[in-house]
Amino acid sequence: MTATDDGNPYTPQPLLPFHAIENKRYLYLVLPANAIMPIWLATMGLDSEFLEGLPALLLILFPFMLVSIGVAMAKLGEAFSTPLFATTACSLPISLWENINQRNNGCLSFGFPGESRCPPDPPGYGLPLTVMIFFQIGVILLAVRALQKENWKGMYGFLYASYISVLVYLIAFVSGLWS
Repeated sequence: MTATDDGNPYTPQPLLPFHAIENKRYLYLVLPANAIMPIWLATMGLDSEFLEGLPALLLILFPFMLVSIGVAMAKLGEAFSTPLFATTACSLPISLWENINQRNNGCLSFGFPGESRCPPDPPGYGLPLTVMIFFQIGVILLAVRALQKENWKGMYGFLYASYISVLVYLIAFVSGLWS
């Protein structure tokens, strides 16, 4: 807390919009999940053993996130649910686009002897991923805007929707490769 302009050190004032959040316990789960997502999306095409574990970490967090979403919907109400469902619904076309893209152009090669290698990626192959990265940036900006308006329930809705939309994108990506 800081002192006010009149010099009274006992008058509390919030330092940042973050301090306006009444119920911070949801941040303990949603912030680490949202920190993993942009790292995974941005490095999806890189070949690194460390980065290969990030989708597994997203899937491990899923049961905890699902329970937390249920509790948040019950306690925070419509101010949480509306951004959650609207943002998740807006991400579904991107996930469907990625699934179709992987079905038509995706290639899964494990490098076994005698196995043919994948052909080069066609033009526009990475476009759904790029659109999803920009979508996630937009959702995070909406969450920050909600926090600046002191709508912390809406901020949680956007943050949880960001996680769910990336998870749906991941499932669409993998199911498109395997079909």
